[in-house]
Amino acid sequence: RETVVITSFKSGGFIKRLGFFVREVARIKGKIDVPQSETITIVNDYSPEHQGKKKYKTKEKQNETTLDHGLIVDELSKAIKLNGFKLGKNKNIDLCLLNSNDEIVTIYEVKTTSILENYYKAIGQLLYRHQYINQKQKPKLVAVFPKTIDKNTVKLFENLNIICLTYE
Repeated sequence: RETVVITSFKSGGFIKRLGFFVREVARIKGKIDVPQSETITIVNDYSPEHQGKKKYKTKEKQNETTLDHGLIVDELSKAIKLNGFKLGKNKNIDLCLLNSNDEIVTIYEVKTTSILENYYKAIGQLLYRHQYINQKQKPKLVAVFPKTIDKNTVKLFENLNIICLTYE
């Protein structure tokens, strides 16, 4: 396997360098659509996300899982709205805080388990979307995890300028 070193996690310009690398790979390969900016649907009358039980089939058997993601996003949105803030979201962004000019102030990425795969996903999703928000003031990034996230992982997120918010 080949490896490409982009930059150090401790580097002050990590986010910019990672964003540049992603855009360059996309440009060279020409296989993925690189958005010029992020379009956000403004949520005035917030519609709840899907939650509860979901059934799905595999070749072997019928399965059922509980979907907590919608519940967490909905509760977070209620708490934010209670403080009088305006919300937005789209298919790529779980939730975001908007200012009076409808500019994105904060992006929230919600995960329902504190596992390594979700750490990677949250970092990737937040940093990727952050690069395509076309406004002067870039938004704050917030990863939302269960309280079981360990302190070392929280520190890693902080080193990447991502705030960790936890829930029970």
